[in-house]
Amino acid sequence: MIQPHVPLAGSRPIHPPGAAPASAIDTDRRIQVTVVLKPQRLPRNHPVAMAARAHDAAWPTERHPLTAAEFATLNAPPKAAVQAVLGVARQEGLTVVDVSEARHDIVLEGPITAFERTYKIRQREYQHELGRYRAHAEPIQLPGQLASLVQGVLGLDTVPHARPHAAPPAGSGPRPLSLAEIARHYRFPAVASPAQRMAVLEFGGGVHAEDLHSHPRAAAIRVLRITDGDGNNPGNAPLDRTVLGEIMRAWRAGASMMDLAARFPGDLVGFMDTVESTMDTQIMARLVPEAPLDLVFGSPSADGWRRAIYAQLGFPYPGSVSGSRSPIRTPPSVISVSWGMSESSWGRMNLEVLHGTLEAAVRRDVTVCCSTGDFGSRNSPSPQSRRSVNYPASSSWALACGGTALTRKASGGHREVVWNEAFLGTTMAGGGGMSGYFSLPRFQAGVKTPDPGATWLAGRQRTFRGRWIPDIAAHAGFQPGVRISLLGEAFAGGGTSAATPIWASLIARLAAELGRPLGWLSPALYQLAERSVFRDIRRGHNDMDPEAGRSLHYRAGRGWDPCAGLGAPDGIALLDALRAGPGKSPRR
Repeated sequence: MIQPHVPLAGSRPIHPPGAAPASAIDTDRRIQVTVVLKPQRLPRNHPVAMAARAHDAAWPTERHPLTAAEFATLNAPPKAAVQAVLGVARQEGLTVVDVSEARHDIVLEGPITAFERTYKIRQREYQHELGRYRAHAEPIQLPGQLASLVQGVLGLDTVPHARPHAAPPAGSGPRPLSLAEIARHYRFPAVASPAQRMAVLEFGGGVHAEDLHSHPRAAAIRVLRITDGDGNNPGNAPLDRTVLGEIMRAWRAGASMMDLAARFPGDLVGFMDTVESTMDTQIMARLVPEAPLDLVFGSPSADGWRRAIYAQLGFPYPGSVSGSRSPIRTPPSVISVSWGMSESSWGRMNLEVLHGTLEAAVRRDVTVCCSTGDFGSRNSPSPQSRRSVNYPASSSWALACGGTALTRKASGGHREVVWNEAFLGTTMAGGGGMSGYFSLPRFQAGVKTPDPGATWLAGRQRTFRGRWIPDIAAHAGFQPGVRISLLGEAFAGGGTSAATPIWASLIARLAAELGRPLGWLSPALYQLAERSVFRDIRRGHNDMDPEAGRSLHYRAGRGWDPCAGLGAPDGIALLDALRAGPGKSPRR
């Protein structure tokens, strides 16, 4: 018997600004919905619980990986919780597609009308510049017997939660930086050992064939498509060649964003998405040509994010992965993610569920690099916006990558400051600041942080101490930008979308040289802050259009700051320090 329903906290979808109801929905259409259960609490003396604590506390080069069986035991939901969900599914006539201990979830399938009845919601279509999506206006109502067991329910909406953080340079300007030049500046170590697989997640756009195969080891790139609960399989879908070429020419001529929007209505999003996917892929493939690379396309909903990440961890949803002839059993050493949105746009349920997904990634010894966004301390182009930060970079399980600006000196070498530049009439800067949802992690306990001011808080008290980002930074500037090829022609990219795969590529090289994946790297990086493994960025700020006469929100300084984090990397020094271990001086 279904008990009285209880609201699921933080489950009301947050619609993007400008979204409008479009049409009624076919409620007979079948969809898949994922019920994410709370993992069981193992006794402290349980062997798997002890192994997990030892794993998390160990130095990256000294960790003992959890086996797939141990991982599943650690995450498995209580059996009674599974039976409770299955019982509700039977009563409502829903089909059980999968029960996963490793993902601690149950995947159900049925007509939309059955899910509306089960969770007391009403579905309809909405229209937005990012595309059409399905959603509801009410919070999800859980049957009473599930209220204390369920962490979240995904697939009841397809609200997009992904914008690219790429910024292509416009007009004439300095010669773009080659990836070889960037690798030399950051002293990337050479790769003498076999490199482990890498992955880059994309939630829109695609890469044209001539750009995908623009380097000698293009055959090592595997394009994977992740099907979501609506049956959508986004795939590799770059903007039409003709339109892409026209926008490229207008962009190079210095057309303003307003001009481009007027001339190419509806195509600017596709252009930016295509630049994003192309830049991410080329940076990683060219900086670590020795490593196989998975180019993964997923849907931008919370359900799509979770499916894409778990597919890389070796626990895919049934039938959701296409493009691979063999199942993914071994996770990549690193995942690069240059997409995201402000924390305030996700909703608390989605933040919590995906935070757990990122925790699963580091427990599988995967380093997840996430961009902090391109709109400075507000994480928004609007001057009226409150300070906010980008998610998933704000998760403490992610390595948050901010932006610097590298320029060439006339005398040789480079100058590096916080990235903050005017761009087609809009100022852009690397995202950074305090999370309004995730608490200050232990590895940041010794960091001196500024006053967060009027930061968005998810119902927290004003005294809330949140996680701060970025953790680290790399080149994101677009004068000069990063050299890539688009439609086989020389082009350039920038933004924290460039910084993130740069750092991911460095981590892949470090993992290859150390002979093992590095997993959760953040605690070790903060321990190494005093060991000269970073280039301390002490000049600049990440306020966009600061008001005259008012102090800046955040500025760069000695050590960690909310503009460039711990700084930009010195790859060889970082390799030596990781090899030496905590509290030890590298051998010279």
